[in-house]
Amino acid sequence: MKYETARQLIEKYLDNALSREERQQLLDMTEAGNDETLIRLFQEMLANEAFAGEAADGPRMKQSLLDVLAVDKNPDAGKVHSMHRRKSNWMRYAAAAAILACALGTFLWLQQKSPIPAPLANKTAAPATDILPGGKKAQLTLADGTVIQLDSAGNGALATQPGSQVVNKNGEVIYTPNGNAQDMIAYNTLRTPRGGIYQLSLPDGSKVWLNAASSISYPVAFRGRERLVEIAGEAYFEVAPHANMPFKVKVNDKSIIEVLGTAFNVMAYHEAPFINTTLLQGAVRVTNNGKQVTLQPGQQAKAAAGQLSVKTLDQAGISKALAWKEGRFNFQDASLQEIMMQLSRWYDIEVVYEKDIPDIEFIGEIERSLPLSDVLKGLKMSGVNFRLENGKRLIVSP
Repeated sequence: MKYETARQLIEKYLDNALSREERQQLLDMTEAGNDETLIRLFQEMLANEAFAGEAADGPRMKQSLLDVLAVDKNPDAGKVHSMHRRKSNWMRYAAAAAILACALGTFLWLQQKSPIPAPLANKTAAPATDILPGGKKAQLTLADGTVIQLDSAGNGALATQPGSQVVNKNGEVIYTPNGNAQDMIAYNTLRTPRGGIYQLSLPDGSKVWLNAASSISYPVAFRGRERLVEIAGEAYFEVAPHANMPFKVKVNDKSIIEVLGTAFNVMAYHEAPFINTTLLQGAVRVTNNGKQVTLQPGQQAKAAAGQLSVKTLDQAGISKALAWKEGRFNFQDASLQEIMMQLSRWYDIEVVYEKDIPDIEFIGEIERSLPLSDVLKGLKMSGVNFRLENGKRLIVSP
C-alpha cells in the first residue's frame, strides 16, 4: 500500500465523496489486518501529539490526519502512546481512525457532527464460534399470569383483554381498544431478555421501544385521570397527546416522569448508578426524591444518589442517547466499562476483568447488527485484549 493512495482515499472518505470502486479499495486495505504498512500508518497517527490537550474540530482533525499520512515511514517517528495513558480529544479521534482501519471498515468517524456515512464493509456471516447480535425477542405476561414467548408466537392475535385486542406483528405488540372495558383494570408486562428488543403500541396510540434487558408494565385500557406505566432498563417513548389524561412513567420505583405530549428516552438499568431522561420533543417533568425539574427539547435529566441535575446536549450527545434505537452502538467519550455493559446486554455475555478496569475512553459508532468478533476487532486497537471462554464469558485483560 502506498501512503499517497491512502491519503487520497481517506481524504475522500472524510468528504463523504468516495466512489463505489474507491470505497471497495479502502475496504480491501482495511481487511488486510496484518498489513504492516497500514498498521504503521495508523500507529503514526496515534504517535502524533500535535493536538494533545486541544479540542480537535473537524477541519483541524482532518488536516492533522492528512499531515500524518504524509509522514515518511521512519521507525523512529515517535513512541506510540497507548490510549489508557493519554486521553486528549485528538487521541480519541486518532483511535477512532485506527479502529476504522482494523475493524473491516465498520467503525465510523464522528466528524463535525455530520450525518454518519454508510459503513465501508458489507455484513459477513459470523464464524461458528462467534456470538451473533441480539434481535426481536421478548415475552408478554398477561394479567392472568399467562406467558407468551413473542419471538416464537408468530404474527396474529395473541389474546383478548378487558378493553383491548392484543396482536403480535413483525416485532411489535399492538393493543387495539375493543370497547369491552371492565371496572377492574388489567395489567400486562412486556419484557425483553438480554439480547432482545421489541416495540409496543399502547391502547392510546403511544409507541414504546424497549432495549435489551428491559421491561414495561401497563394497563390494557387507560381509564381515570392519568395514564401510568412502569419501566426498568431502557425505553424510548413517543406519547400520544391527551389533554385530560397526562401520561406518567414510573422508573425503578424511584423517579416519576410526567409527559406533556412528547418523545423521550429513559435509561435506567439497575446496574447503572443513575437514571437518564433525554427529551427530544415536547416537555417532561422529572421528579426524584422530592426534587423536580422540567426539561426542554435537547436537555437531559440525571438522577443519581438523591441528586437531580439537568444539562443541555449537543447533537452528538442526543445521537448517543438514541443510538440503540437506531441500531447502533455509540461510544462517544465512553469508558471501557460502559462499553462492556452495553455489549454484555446485547450479546448476552458475561464480562470478567482479569485486573483493574483499564482507564480508556473511545469515540465512534458501530452497528449493533454485527457479530461480537467484529466489534472486538475495533476495540483491540486500544491495547486491550479479549478472549472468549465457555462460549459466553468474555475475559478482558490489559
